[in-house]
Amino acid sequence: MSNMKMSLIGRYALFLFKLFSALCVGILFSVIGQALIHYRYFAFFFIFLTVSFAFFTMVKRLGFLGVLLVDLLFILMVVLMKVYIIIADSG
Repeated sequence: MSNMKMSLIGRYALFLFKLFSALCVGILFSVIGQALIHYRYFAFFFIFLTVSFAFFTMVKRLGFLGVLLVDLLFILMVVLMKVYIIIADSG
C-alpha cells in the first residue's frame, strides 16, 4: 500500500513538474514574441497556450531527469540571448 501511494505521489509530482516547465516555456516564448512583434493580449495568450501544449506533449514520455535536462537547455538559451542583447547593445 505504501509503495503504491509513493508511486502515485511521484507520478503526480512529475506531472506537475512537466506542467510547470511547459507553462514557463510558453510564457518565455510569448514574452519574446511580444517584444519582437508587439502583439496584443489575444495573440500573447494564444502563443502561450500553443507553445505550452506543444512543449507538454513533447516531454510527455520523458522522466524527471529528461525534463530537467530540457529545462536546463532552455535556461541556457535564455542566458545566451541575454548576453547577446547586452553585447549588441554596448557595441
